[in-house]
Amino acid sequence: MGAEERVLEPNNEPAFLSLIRSIGEVRHSDGPGDHMLFRMQPERWLESLVVTDISQIDERLDPTSLYSQVPAFSACDGAMISVLAVTHAGRLAVIELKAE
Repeated sequence: MGAEERVLEPNNEPAFLSLIRSIGEVRHSDGPGDHMLFRMQPERWLESLVVTDISQIDERLDPTSLYSQVPAFSACDGAMISVLAVTHAGRLAVIELKAE
């Protein structure tokens, strides 16, 4: 993560396993909100939860037609749409997720 990024090798495998355990301990809905790993990448975390069960957002959305991080082409920027979905009736749904 960030400046701590390094190639996984046998000598740093214990540290990697410790990191994975730490993530599992704090990265859940009841996790400690003041922990660095809990707060990291909140919108991407929210997106992963939404695409796992889109019906929690709206039961009219078709779970078989979901696309995350879709480029939003416009003349001024290269923004991304959080989740692009389709309803069971065939209507397009743009879902923009924000987390604080």
